[in-house]
Amino acid sequence: MGLDFKEHFLHYLWKTGNFNHTALQTTTGLPITIIHAGHHNHDSGPDFKNAQIQIDNVLWTGNVEIHKTDKEWTEHQHNLDPAYENVILHVVYNHNPKFVLNKTHTLELKHHIAPGTLERYGLLELSNHTIPCRNLVGDVDSIYKNAWLDRMLAERLQNRNISIENFIETEGINWSQLCYELTGRSFGFSTNSDVFQRLTRHIDQKLLRWHHGNQMQIEALLFGCSGLLPLDAQDEYTEQMQKEWKFLKAKYKLNEMAASEWKFSKMRPSNFPSIRIAQFAALISQSQSLFQQIIEAQNLIDISKLLQLNVTKYWQIHYNFYKQSAKVSARQLGTTAIHSIVINAFAPLVFTYGKIKDEPELVHKAIDWLQNLPAEQNNITTEFSQLGMPNKNAAQSQAIIQLYKHYCANKACLNCGIGNKILKNRVLT
Repeated sequence: MGLDFKEHFLHYLWKTGNFNHTALQTTTGLPITIIHAGHHNHDSGPDFKNAQIQIDNVLWTGNVEIHKTDKEWTEHQHNLDPAYENVILHVVYNHNPKFVLNKTHTLELKHHIAPGTLERYGLLELSNHTIPCRNLVGDVDSIYKNAWLDRMLAERLQNRNISIENFIETEGINWSQLCYELTGRSFGFSTNSDVFQRLTRHIDQKLLRWHHGNQMQIEALLFGCSGLLPLDAQDEYTEQMQKEWKFLKAKYKLNEMAASEWKFSKMRPSNFPSIRIAQFAALISQSQSLFQQIIEAQNLIDISKLLQLNVTKYWQIHYNFYKQSAKVSARQLGTTAIHSIVINAFAPLVFTYGKIKDEPELVHKAIDWLQNLPAEQNNITTEFSQLGMPNKNAAQSQAIIQLYKHYCANKACLNCGIGNKILKNRVLT
C-alpha cells in the first residue's frame, strides 16, 4: 500500500468488518473466527475491549490491540503496561516474521483488504475538496443518502438538546429563561447571535416581564443594557429612552454592555442590531408567556402570528438612533427571518422539552415544523445539492449543515455513513 494511512483506518476496518473474513488465521497458521469485534475504546488502554475471538476452536474473550506494524507494540511500551496483559489478539496491517509476541496471537490484515477499499480511502484522505467525497458520492444510492440525512437531523437536534440540558444543569430548570435566551440569540441571526445572547443574560427575563405591555420601558431596558443608547439626546424619543434607562438602571442596579460588541458593517439596515432589538422588545412586550405560546402552537401559522410584531413609531422611520429611513416601514420580521427563528430557537426548544418531559408529540411537532419549512440556501447546502444530496426542506438543510460541520470539515469520513458506503463499494467510478 503506497499510501501512508493512519491507524484509525485499521480501527474502522476492524469495527465494521470491511475486509475478507475467509481463511483468517494467525501468523502461526491457526484459524481465526471473529465472533464479536469488541467495543471501540477511545480512552487509554487496548483499542477494542471485550472481544470474542475463536482461535483454533478455542473461544477467547478479551481485548484487541491494533497497529500498522508489529514493532509498535514495543515502541508504545505495551509490553511494560499491565493494561495490555489481557490482549487476546494483536491485529497489524503488515507483519514482520522476526517479531513474535510470546503470549498473544497476531493477525495480519494486509492480504484481506480489497484493493478498491484502500484506493477509495486514499482518495478520501488526500482529497483537497471541502467535501472530501466530492468525486465519489455520486456512486452512492439516494436511499443511503436520505437515511444518513435522517440520522444527521436527529444528531443535530440531539446536540442542541445536550447544549440545552447543560444550560438546565447549570442554571436550573427555568424554561422561560431558556426560551428567552434562545429566542434572543436567534434575533441576532448569524452576525450578532453571541452578543444578543449576552444581552439576554445581562438582563433577566423576569425583570422584563414585570414591565409587560409597556414597550417603551422594555426598549429602554434592552437598549440601555446593550450599550447602544446614545449619551446625548438629539430627538424626543432618545431623550425619553435616557430618562427611562437612568431610572431603571438605578432601580435594578444594571450595567451597560460595550456598544463595540455589536456588528453593523456589511449588513442591510433592516438587519441592524438596533432594529432587531426593537423587534425583540415588541415580542417581549406583546407576549404574555412566550414559552407557553411556543409549546402550545399547533402549526407554523400560529408561530407566524406570534412573530407578527409591532415596533414603536420611532423604529418605523429609523434604522439606528438618529439615522432616519427614507420611508416609513412596519419593520415586520421577514419570512426568511421567521423561518430562521423557528429553525434555530423554537424547534430545538420544543424538541428538547418533548424529550425531557417524555412527550413524543412535541418531538414530532418540532421535526414536522422543520420538514414544512423551505430549505436553507447557503454555500454549504448549495455545494451538497450540486452533488445530488437532497435539500427539499429545512430538516434536510439542517442535516446537511450537521454533516458538513461535524464530518466533512473534520475529514471524519470513516465515521460517516456515506463515507462507509463509499469504502464498501466494489467498483471505483
